[in-house]
Amino acid sequence: MNLKDMRLDKKKLLVIVPVFLLFNAGLYALGYHVPRSSFYTSFALYSFLFVGWFAIYKLFDAKWISLKNVLLISLLSRVILIGAVPQLSDDYSRFIWDGHLITNQVDPYQYTPSAVLDILPAEKLPFYQSLYEDLNSPDYYSIYPITNQAVFALSAFVGRENAIQNVYVIRIILLLFECLVIYSLFRLTNLVKVHPKRILLYALNPLDLIEITGNLLFEGIMLLFLLISIVLRVKKSFSEAGANFVLYVAEKLTP
Repeated sequence: MNLKDMRLDKKKLLVIVPVFLLFNAGLYALGYHVPRSSFYTSFALYSFLFVGWFAIYKLFDAKWISLKNVLLISLLSRVILIGAVPQLSDDYSRFIWDGHLITNQVDPYQYTPSAVLDILPAEKLPFYQSLYEDLNSPDYYSIYPITNQAVFALSAFVGRENAIQNVYVIRIILLLFECLVIYSLFRLTNLVKVHPKRILLYALNPLDLIEITGNLLFEGIMLLFLLISIVLRVKKSFSEAGANFVLYVAEKLTP
């Protein structure tokens, strides 16, 4: 790289760093401080984040693109949300509930929450009662597939009778899958000869950041299986591609 290129890179960095910081400040505000009932505030912050997302994409020099750099900036944005209680979805209470049923050897597909409350361990009843009051579907059987239930059970096993710790465990697992998604995107762009800069369109997408990392939706796991299936299909490993496509559909019953 010559001196002129170095000066241009420095100018770009002087612009992109404050844009990235403002982007993450907006992400923090939306993830921690805006309730789901505040439509206009949510809309304004989402709009701000999408403008910042596009600006970062345009400013990010193609020469900076590497798996390490993209993982770093995408993880920085996701880690900001690590301690947030989901603001735009209350499904996480059911995630925790199902996980604790499994750790108590109760089938979440067999019993509705309202039917099972009386058979849970009495010494932990205050925790379950508090969790039950936050459920949005106490009279419905669990709708989440087995892959999700495994994550719920692990979060219950690690987090014990602490709802926030259960949320943290689920979020860390989803973060790990997001890293694998970005890695798979790098593999795919290499195979189909697309410039890897386009991965930023996923890695810093505000909808992805808020919904998967912030609100604990499992589309990131679903997407990983889909990407692995596509990569294997491009490499003509048809049986393995089919198996991963089955996992993709199983992860989200209406993908």
